[in-house]
Amino acid sequence: MAKEITFRGKTIIVRQLTVGEVADFFDHAQSLMITTADILMNRQVPAQVVTTACGLTIDDLGGDVLPGELSALWNAVEAENPFFSRRWTGW
Repeated sequence: MAKEITFRGKTIIVRQLTVGEVADFFDHAQSLMITTADILMNRQVPAQVVTTACGLTIDDLGGDVLPGELSALWNAVEAENPFFSRRWTGW
């Protein structure tokens, strides 16, 4: 299952992460950098998950991107990956 959205004038496919991708994220979660996008969005879904689900880079989430554009992207990723919106414990 995947969802198409427009981000920065491009069509982006937002997909559900595989179990392996989720495991890889958790294996490296302690060493991941908090981004400006993470701070602005203040959500359970981190920027690294958003970039993996959308085929984007961290740089794509910065610069002259509007917070509303980020919000639409995060909403789409959360819709495709609802398990990330739950509260995680132990990290």
